Amino acid sequence: MNFKRLFTLSVILNALMVGLYFFGIRFRGLYTELLIAGSLAILSLLYFIVLRFTIRRLREVVVALPLLLFSLAIVFFDGKKGIYAVKDSRQVVVTSGGMLSCGEILNFVETEMGIFAKEYYHETNLCLTGITGIKVAESEDGKDKLLIFHDRKNDSENPYHYVLDEVKYSR
Repeated sequence: MNFKRLFTLSVILNALMVGLYFFGIRFRGLYTELLIAGSLAILSLLYFIVLRFTIRRLREVVVALPLLLFSLAIVFFDGKKGIYAVKDSRQVVVTSGGMLSCGEILNFVETEMGIFAKEYYHETNLCLTGITGIKVAESEDGKDKLLIFHDRKNDSENPYHYVLDEVKYSR
């Protein structure tokens, strides 16, 4: 088994994931980033346990460790909880808001190049937790409206009606 090639491929994928994250571009799919970061973690352990220790391995640790920490932080602290379709190539990705946030974050993304999703707007001030579903409905004035189903902890209205403003959501 060639751990060097697998490890190099895993480092390249994680560098791509971390680099694109800072530009608002993420991999599509609920568990894609978890699999990429997990593969680096497992391959790093195998690579550094199986192969003997040299100065070259020490340099690779210096490169791989910060990359591993960044990718695991992206996965666990900004983890995706659900993906819901809104329009043709647009989706709403629900992510955890963090320890001090009121609720979950709605990220409005659009598919680019097939495997990536580019964020074009995010909503942080809804204070909705436990989002279990999002459906699209049309309101009386012709604008699209999202019906957000949640656990009713911070808001008694279920589903929560969120009107999509075309100024914010058009690119």
